[in-house]
Amino acid sequence: MIIDFTVENFLSIKQAQSIYFNVTDKDFLNDSTRELLNNLKCNTITTLIGNNASGKTNMLRALAFLLWSAKHSYENKTGLTIDVAPHRLSSSPVSSFTIHFEKQGKEYEYILKLSPKQLEYEFLGIKKVRGYSYLYEVKRQNGKLNIVKWSSILGKLNQYDKERFLNMHPCSFFSFLSSTGHLNRLGLNNLYVFKSNVGQIGKGIEHPFEILVKEYTNLKKDERKKQRIEQFLQECDLAFSGFEFEEKTIPDPENENKERKMVSLKVKHKVQNKEFSLSLLQESNGTQHLVSLLDRVFSVLDIGGILIWDEIEDSLHPYLARKVLQLFTSKALNRLNAQLIFTTHAPLLLDNCTKTQIYLVEKNAQLASEVFCLADVEGVRNTDNFAAKYLTGTYGAVPTGRWF
Repeated sequence: MIIDFTVENFLSIKQAQSIYFNVTDKDFLNDSTRELLNNLKCNTITTLIGNNASGKTNMLRALAFLLWSAKHSYENKTGLTIDVAPHRLSSSPVSSFTIHFEKQGKEYEYILKLSPKQLEYEFLGIKKVRGYSYLYEVKRQNGKLNIVKWSSILGKLNQYDKERFLNMHPCSFFSFLSSTGHLNRLGLNNLYVFKSNVGQIGKGIEHPFEILVKEYTNLKKDERKKQRIEQFLQECDLAFSGFEFEEKTIPDPENENKERKMVSLKVKHKVQNKEFSLSLLQESNGTQHLVSLLDRVFSVLDIGGILIWDEIEDSLHPYLARKVLQLFTSKALNRLNAQLIFTTHAPLLLDNCTKTQIYLVEKNAQLASEVFCLADVEGVRNTDNFAAKYLTGTYGAVPTGRWF
C-alpha cells in the first residue's frame, strides 16, 4: 500500500505538500483502515475537497505522473522532454516527488527530481531499523548524469546497460531498471499499479462512443468483471437486468463491395414480464460514467492497486458515489487492500470518511496550493457532521467573495 506521498514545485503546488495514508493506532477505527504485516496501518480511501482551481486535481496529477514515470517513461523513447511543469512563480525549474510504499511486508522510499528537460536526481531505498538503505542513487553532477550508488542486491549493471540509460536520461532510472529486469529481484517491476482519469491536461473526458467501445471490449473478455458490475447495477436500479453484446455487419460507406462490423453493448431492462434493451449510448450520462468507473474499480480491486479519480461524483447521485466508496472499505470486497484517492465537490461523501481520510485544498495569496488534513484542524472529532461543518466554512477550503 502507499504510505505517503509528497510533491513540491509542480503546477500550482509550490511548497512541499503531502498526503498521508498511514494512521496511528488511535485512528484505526474501522475496515476502511488496514493493518499490514509490518504493523503499518493505512487508509483505503482518501479524499480531497476544496474550491475550484484550488489544486485538488494537481495533487492527483502529481501522484499519477510519478507512478507513470516510474513504470512507463523509459518506453516513451520518442520525446526528449518530460511532462513536468514547475510553479510559474518558482525560481527553481526542478519538480520533486517522494513516495513511501509497502510491498510484501517491506517498506521503500522513492525520490524523483526532474526539470522539464532532464532527470536531476533519483533515489530508491529500503527501510532498515534506522532510515532507508540505498538500492541505488542517481544524480546530475557537473552537467552529467551519474550512477553514484548501486546495491549488489539488484545484480550487476553492465556497461552497455549503463550507457544505454545515460543516453536516455529524460526517463526515470526506475523505469529503465524495470525494463532490464533488475527490479524483478525485489518484486518491484513497478511502484504501484494504478488506474486514473487524470492525465497531462487534467481530468480526462470520455466520449460516450469511446465508453461504449471500451466497455464492449473489456466486459466481453472478462466475464467475472461483467457479473460484478451487473450485480452492482442491479442493487442500484431495480429495472436493470444485465448486459448483452451485439455484433452486426453493415455496408462500408467508403467501399460498397465491403462490409464493416459494428459492435454494441446493450443494457437490458425488465419490468414485470416485459424486457427490452438499449444501447449503452442511449443510457443516461450517469449510467455510462458509472459503468466506466466500475470497470476501473474492479480492475484495481483485483490486483490491490490504487484508483486515482477526479470528481468521483461526476454525473452520479451521491448515494451511488457512496456505494462505490464502500467497495474499497469492505474487507470482503477489498481483500488485497486496494486504495482509492479522489477529489469531490459533494460534501455528503465526507461523512463516509474519518478525519484522517479528508484533505482540504486551498490557494494562498501567492497562488500556491496548500493541502492540509482535517485531522490537523483543532477540535475536529470523527463524530462531527463533516458535510454540514464544511458547508458552513468551519474548516475553510471553500469559495470566498462577496457572493458567498
